[in-house]
Amino acid sequence: IQDRERAPPSLQISAAYAAVSRLIPSHASSFQFNIVTKEFCGGESCFKLSNYPAVNRSGSPEIVIDTFAWWDWERWEKEIDWMALQGINLPLAFTGQEAIWQKVFQKFNISGSDLSDFFGGPGFLAWSRMGNLHGWGGPLPQSWLDQQLVMQKKILTRMYELGMNPVLPAFSGNVPAALKSVYPSAKITRLGNWFTVSSDTRWCCTYLLDATDPLFVKIGKAFITQQFKEYGRTSHIYNCDTFDENTPPDDDPKYISSLAAAIFRGMESGDDNAVWLMQ
Repeated sequence: IQDRERAPPSLQISAAYAAVSRLIPSHASSFQFNIVTKEFCGGESCFKLSNYPAVNRSGSPEIVIDTFAWWDWERWEKEIDWMALQGINLPLAFTGQEAIWQKVFQKFNISGSDLSDFFGGPGFLAWSRMGNLHGWGGPLPQSWLDQQLVMQKKILTRMYELGMNPVLPAFSGNVPAALKSVYPSAKITRLGNWFTVSSDTRWCCTYLLDATDPLFVKIGKAFITQQFKEYGRTSHIYNCDTFDENTPPDDDPKYISSLAAAIFRGMESGDDNAVWLMQ
């Protein structure tokens, strides 16, 4: 997975020593770390793992969001250390994306106040991000948005140091209601009620931008581009799940296919090396 863009071996070794020192400080001096080619491993100083998966992912969007939303850096640091010990090399990294979306939608003339009923509260972001509901538990204060973006940068830095390939989010078509007013000719569909929000339009029936609308790929590209700008790099692997517990507005396979094609065009427009990961 994108070996050419991994952290330098010396940085990965330093990060591994640091993780062991945090986790088992009294035994840290017993460990020696070296990165060797996969063709070579021998001698008493070499510990080799066999039959280990080349890709080992961690978490689901729901768990990552509704559990991790409350963590500070100390708790995140422990989790990333645990991932490293477990050989996780494909962790989901979704923290701070609302701050990214805020900047992206501003480029499409959507104001901060327009997003107050779009983003859900911290404990409900999983369903807000996946288009199940909007605004529930919100609005999010700007201080929280800013703090989460700072946290994400620390998370990504540590993951890269430990040789991981963080999976970033991509655009699925879920848009704020205000986009209809700003772009009245845009093809936007309102989805049906999701489970227990009682058809209350303050929370339910989110808006989906049609895959054939020119705005779709533009927004998808802008989101990937903004992440590159904020983080300086990506692992080129992006997660995007469609119709999570939602009924598509059209069950024709051609519609589902056109949506998937538009999602990937958005990713690829922002990153030539994009890889789409679905749960």
